[in-house]
Amino acid sequence: MRFSDHIEQEALKFANDTFVRRQQATERLLRGERLEIDPDPALRQAIADAVGVDAEVAAAIARGESLEALGLSADLKARIQQVRAAVIDNSEPMVFADQALQAAYAVGRLVNGGGKTQGTCFMISPQLLATAGHVLEDFGDLSKLRVEFKFDPFFGRDAVHAEFNLDPGLLLLLPKHFGGLDVGIVAIGSRIGTSTFEPSTLSLTDGGSSHQITNHANIIHYPRGVPQLVMRDNWVVLRDPVHLSYRSQTDTASSGAPVFNAGWKPMALHEWGKTQPDPLIKVGDRIIIPDEVNRGIRTHVIYRKLREMTTLTPKEQELVDEAAPPNSAA
Repeated sequence: MRFSDHIEQEALKFANDTFVRRQQATERLLRGERLEIDPDPALRQAIADAVGVDAEVAAAIARGESLEALGLSADLKARIQQVRAAVIDNSEPMVFADQALQAAYAVGRLVNGGGKTQGTCFMISPQLLATAGHVLEDFGDLSKLRVEFKFDPFFGRDAVHAEFNLDPGLLLLLPKHFGGLDVGIVAIGSRIGTSTFEPSTLSLTDGGSSHQITNHANIIHYPRGVPQLVMRDNWVVLRDPVHLSYRSQTDTASSGAPVFNAGWKPMALHEWGKTQPDPLIKVGDRIIIPDEVNRGIRTHVIYRKLREMTTLTPKEQELVDEAAPPNSAA
C-alpha cells in the first residue's frame, strides 16, 4: 500500500469515527440529556505527551478540573500549569492577526472568463503561483484563466485589488513534472486593470520535520469563490513523508490553498477534502454537522521536487531558483 493510500484510508476512518461520536452526542443533547465534556482526542494526547500522564489524567486536565483534586505532586502541577498555557490556552498575541493578513495577501483565486472560481492559489515568488495540479489540468486553456488577489465581496470592503493573466509559456509545471503529485505551478503574466497592489509571497523551504500531529492547520482559501480563513478545530491528524491530513472545513474551489502552521508558515498545499459519511448530516430537522477530513501535499516535498528538476530551460531554472532557493531550510 502506498503512503498516500494509507493516509487517505486512515483519515477517512478518523472522520467517520468522529462523525459517529458527534452525532450521538448531539442526539443526546436534543433529548435534554447532560453530557460530560469529552476533550478532543488530539488535545488529550498532546497533554498526555507533554506532561507525561496517562489518558485519564490528561482528559481531566483538558476539562479544566482542579489540580488539587487530582492529587498530583507539586512538581507535576507546576509542569501542568506550563502546559496548560501552551496547549489549552487558545489566545494569541496581536501579531498573529498581522501575520494572517500578510499571508492572505499572497493567496488568490483562479477565475475563468465568466467569473467562476476554479480554485485557490498562492504566490511562491513574485512571478510564480502554486495550486493543485488538477485545477490547471481540468481547466485546459490557461489563457482564459486569471488570478485575483485581495478579492473581498463583503459589504463595506473593497472588491478586487489586483488581477493578472497567467503566462504558461513562461513556466508551467503540472503533476507529471512532480512525479504524479497533485501540484501545479504557473507564471503570472500581465496585470489587468490599473490596481497597483502587489501580492506578497509565501516561502517554500526544506523544513520537513516541523509539521507535527496535533498542530493546527490554518487555511486561507476561496471556497465557492468567497475568501475564508479556517483557524478553529483544525488539527493535523495524520502525516506521512509526502502528505498531511487535517480536520477542517473546505469546499469547492478550496483546492490549491496554502495550509499554515500556527506561525503562518506554509506547511502543505491543499489538494482535496472529503466529508464522511455524507456531505451534510442532519440530526432531527435542526442541526447540520459537517465533519471533513482533508489531505495536502507537504511544502517541503514540493520544494525538493523543484530542486530535483533537470529539464528546465535557463529561464525556467532562474524562476524556480527564486521560488525554491538552494539550501533553503525552515
